[in-house]
Amino acid sequence: RMILVAGEPLDEPIARGGPFVMNTQDEIKQAFSDYQEGRF
Repeated sequence: RMILVAGEPLDEPIARGGPFVMNTQDEIKQAFSDYQEGRF
């Protein structure tokens, strides 16, 4: 089995950390904080 996903490039920066994908490392840190506090 195979999944093929295609689309237009977003032309935005990409930052990833664990299960989160955001635009900046600061957004990654905020996502981890929100998740740990149950807001995500």
